[in-house]
Amino acid sequence: MPDKASVTILFIILSAFFQSCCISTKNISLGNGFKLSEFSWREVSIMHCDDNCCDVGTTVIPQTITAYNFDKNWIIAQSDSTYHNKRNDFAYWIFNKNISSSSENRHDSIKDNLVGPLDSLAFYKTLEEKGIRLELVNYQR
Repeated sequence: MPDKASVTILFIILSAFFQSCCISTKNISLGNGFKLSEFSWREVSIMHCDDNCCDVGTTVIPQTITAYNFDKNWIIAQSDSTYHNKRNDFAYWIFNKNISSSSENRHDSIKDNLVGPLDSLAFYKTLEEKGIRLELVNYQR
């Protein structure tokens, strides 16, 4: 039978693990509080997060992200709104991530800095016009 000290130490270790880990999501930091968040294979979106696990936040680019890239100023993404039904129903997005960080006007700031949904021709034309030198990279699950 374990002694009281061993049980206490185990409890502390497990508590720290569950408080610091994001069990339900996989997150990739995109800078400035933005993350690519995967809740399931279909639920992959780009969000501005209010906590480390991105359990609470504002959706910037809706699911399902199939490709993305970013730098210090921009996030670009491709999303498939048909959940891979082989119709190639892709939408393209460009987001200027240099926005106000206050939560009271975050939704409006995101809306004002988001271009999309676009088709592929408009997407690549807009990248060129804005001088954005990023290429989409497939999201690996």
